[in-house]
Amino acid sequence: SLTISFFSTFFFIGEPEDYKCIIRQPLYGVSFSTCVSCILIKSFRIVLAFKCNPLQTKLKQAYRPFVITIVFTSLQVILCTMWLILKHPEFQKNYATPKEILYYCNEGSYIALGMMLGYIALLALICFILAFMGRKMPDRYNEARYITFSMLMYLFVWVSFVPIYVTTVGNKYLPAVEVVAILASNYGIICCHLLPTCYIIYYKKNINTMSGYLQSIHNFYQAEEIASQVKNFPFPHNNSTGHSSSKDKPAIGHDFPHHEFILRRRRISW
Repeated sequence: SLTISFFSTFFFIGEPEDYKCIIRQPLYGVSFSTCVSCILIKSFRIVLAFKCNPLQTKLKQAYRPFVITIVFTSLQVILCTMWLILKHPEFQKNYATPKEILYYCNEGSYIALGMMLGYIALLALICFILAFMGRKMPDRYNEARYITFSMLMYLFVWVSFVPIYVTTVGNKYLPAVEVVAILASNYGIICCHLLPTCYIIYYKKNINTMSGYLQSIHNFYQAEEIASQVKNFPFPHNNSTGHSSSKDKPAIGHDFPHHEFILRRRRISW
């Protein structure tokens, strides 16, 4: 999907033609929606794997990655199809500038264009929220952090793109602005999400194993349980004068012995 998204930028370059005007925006919208949908599935999987409650137990039963990706992409396909049928983009000429004829693509319906981009932004926002919820997962399973940064990068790019696009409509530099926004979105996902993953695959092979992965998750839950037990442990309290009384001291030993601080660890089976 990222490859197709990169390929769609070629339709923004050069002299506009009818087929370029019709293809370029829907091609980018569908391809990038597929990309964000795949990342959304990964964020959803992380939350379901490490957050346990009755609602998420029911959501696990509806977890069908392929079906969910097809559904999210199909909604964008339907939106773009309606756009092309009702009021599709077309090639036009602008004679407003003296001694100059500007060839450009009229998007047809700017509302449809806004809905297409808004749908991608909605998927990215949901993906960002899910990834942000899983940011405190095990350190070795820190894909949620990468997803958070990549989606934050995308949202920042397109929030900045909107005012620039509005002020450059009808300008000959508008295609360049759109190409920069598309490339920035794609490279944001590559640099913030894919490259760190590839680095772990190729250069951290010692931790990229099933045993290392399960051990990191075991340590994560073990640390969480120890932290909760420390928080709820009945530590002795001193009186207001700063001297501990006999009532405040534990029953065994004169002081709080180190060997009395024993935390039971939960056994986790994989």
